[in-house]
Amino acid sequence: MKSFNTIVILCFLLVFSACKYDEGPLISFRSRDKRLMRTWQIESKKINGVNQPIDYIEELTFAKFGRFDAYYKDGSGYETNYSGGWNFLNNDNDISYNKTRYYIDSAGLQQQQVFQVIGEIKRLTQKDYHVEYYDLDNNKIQEEYRAK
Repeated sequence: MKSFNTIVILCFLLVFSACKYDEGPLISFRSRDKRLMRTWQIESKKINGVNQPIDYIEELTFAKFGRFDAYYKDGSGYETNYSGGWNFLNNDNDISYNKTRYYIDSAGLQQQQVFQVIGEIKRLTQKDYHVEYYDLDNNKIQEEYRAK
């Protein structure tokens, strides 16, 4: 009976300590790398808690050996690709990769600026990737991606 109780307690601890991210999953039999390494398309974005329109296409691809590729296309037809690297940080709770910020300058021209995202992973399943980070202007960014 004592060994049965020990097994039950160990199983309980394993299941409830397996939830790595705030939004889940509770348990996964796939490694974090395998869940992340795919192409993701943006579904929603909040800046300081305010929903933003998704009137553009943004795809992130996390590949083996820390390779990162991204594709961006806005409604005007502006299109770009960029590459870089990614890696997990802080015991796999956080992630680091490069991202491009698009903005209109004082002359009315669209510009781009590459910056490093160091974000907290909120959810990582085979179908969903949610990340939260602060941009160059210290705005809180919350992005939700769906596997393509």
